[in-house]
Amino acid sequence: MPQLKAILGFVLGFIFVAGLIENCCKMWSAFQEVLSTIRLVKKNYGYAASFYEKLSSQTLEIFLAYIQKTFSSTVMS
Repeated sequence: MPQLKAILGFVLGFIFVAGLIENCCKMWSAFQEVLSTIRLVKKNYGYAASFYEKLSSQTLEIFLAYIQKTFSSTVMS
């Protein structure tokens, strides 16, 4: 009877440890997926920020040229 309890305890312990390892692997893969998503968002945000900076600088240049043209035509007349 004590041998049966020992074998049963070993089997249940093995199943428990195997379940823990499986859950840790699942959590690790989920963590890796979250990290890759964060990297992708960061990369895309970098592209978006770069595009926005270019767009805003071009818009600012156009706006300043318009103001300069308007101001110079107003002063000349």
